[in-house]
Amino acid sequence: MRKLCFIVLIFLVFIFTACEAKTLNTSNEDIVADNYSETLDAFLPEAPFSWTYKGNNNYIQVMSIMKIFDTNSTKVYKVSGEVMDVTKGSNRRNFNINLTYTVTYNKLIQDKIEEVMLDSEFNKLTLLKLPLETGNSWVESVYDLEGNKEQLNSKIVKIEGESPNRIITVEYKIDKKKYLETRKIRENVGVIEFNKKVNFDNEQFVLGYKLEKFTRGLKFENTNVNDIKNVNSKTTDTDAINNKKENTTQVVKETKNKENTSDFVEKEKVSKLIIDFDTAWIRYINNSDKSVFDYLYSSGKAYSIIQNYKNVEFTEKFLKINVDKVEIDGNNAKAYVYEKLEKNTSGKIKVYEYNWIYILKKINNVWQIDYYVKNKD
Repeated sequence: MRKLCFIVLIFLVFIFTACEAKTLNTSNEDIVADNYSETLDAFLPEAPFSWTYKGNNNYIQVMSIMKIFDTNSTKVYKVSGEVMDVTKGSNRRNFNINLTYTVTYNKLIQDKIEEVMLDSEFNKLTLLKLPLETGNSWVESVYDLEGNKEQLNSKIVKIEGESPNRIITVEYKIDKKKYLETRKIRENVGVIEFNKKVNFDNEQFVLGYKLEKFTRGLKFENTNVNDIKNVNSKTTDTDAINNKKENTTQVVKETKNKENTSDFVEKEKVSKLIIDFDTAWIRYINNSDKSVFDYLYSSGKAYSIIQNYKNVEFTEKFLKINVDKVEIDGNNAKAYVYEKLEKNTSGKIKVYEYNWIYILKKINNVWQIDYYVKNKD
C-alpha cells in the first residue's frame, strides 16, 4: 500500500511540474488578446489630422487620416496623401501615398502602397512593439520592394519625455546588408522623423524627412460599424466625440479590391473636402468665418446660396457626419452624406438630421462643391 501511495505521489509531482514548466515557458507571443493596446494607440493622433513632412532635395510629403475603424481586437487607421511633384508633371510615376496603421494587442504595424515615398525599403513592418522600454527588441520577416525576404532586427534605443508627450526612437536593421533606418515616433502625433542609410557607388548617404507641421482638427467620434467619417464632426463638446478612446465596434465599408488606387484616393479627397467644408460651415454660422467659400465652386449654386445666406441668431454644432458613398465620374463626383446637428436659438436646442447629395466638380485638379440637395430616397 505504501509503495502504491509513493508511486501516485511521484506521478502527481511530475504532472504539477510539467504544468508549471508549460506555464513558465508560455511567451507573450502565444497569448491571444481580445483588445488592441491603448498604450500603442496613444502613439497615433486623433482624427481629423494632417501631417506635412520635408526632406532631402526639396522632398515634401503630405498625409491625412481618412478613416479609423475598430474591430475590438485591432484598431486600423487609413491614411492617404501624396508626395509633391517637383518635376511639374514631367515624371509619370504615381505620387500617391496610402498607408495603413494597425494597432494590435502588442504591435503598431505600418503597411504602405506607394511609388516615390521616401520611406522604408519594406512595405510592411512593425513600428513599435510592447513593452515600450529602452532596449526592447524584436525580429520579424519582411519583404523588400523586389520581393526578397529579409530578417529585420528592430530595437527601441531611446525614450524621451513623459506621457502624453513621449518620443520613442527605434532602429530597424539588416546586418548582412548594412541597412539601417530609424524613426522618431511621438505620442499623439505619430512619426515625426524618418532616416535611412543608403549605399550608392560604395558611398553611404542618409536620406529622410522630418515633420514640418501638423494640423489637428476637431474631435473624432468612432461609433458604429458604418460610421467611418463621422469625424470632424465639426464640433461638439459631447464626451463621445471629444474622446478618441471611446470603446467602439466600428467596421468600414472598404474599397473593393478591383478598385484602383487612383479612384480610392480621389474618393478620399472628396470625403475629406466635404468634412472640411462642414467644419468651415460651422465657423461661418457661428463666427462669420469666410473660409467656407474656399471649398465651393465660385460659379456654383452652393456658392451663391451661402453668399446670400443670413443667420437668424442661432448657433450650430455637429453631432455626427457620415460620408456614406462617393461616386467618381471623371471630373465630376457625387457624395451621399448623413448629418446630425444641434441648433441653439436663444437657449432653445433642437436636433436635426439630414441626408444630402453633394455634387462636386474638379477644377484645376482640385475638388470643389457645386451644390447639394436633400436625398429623398
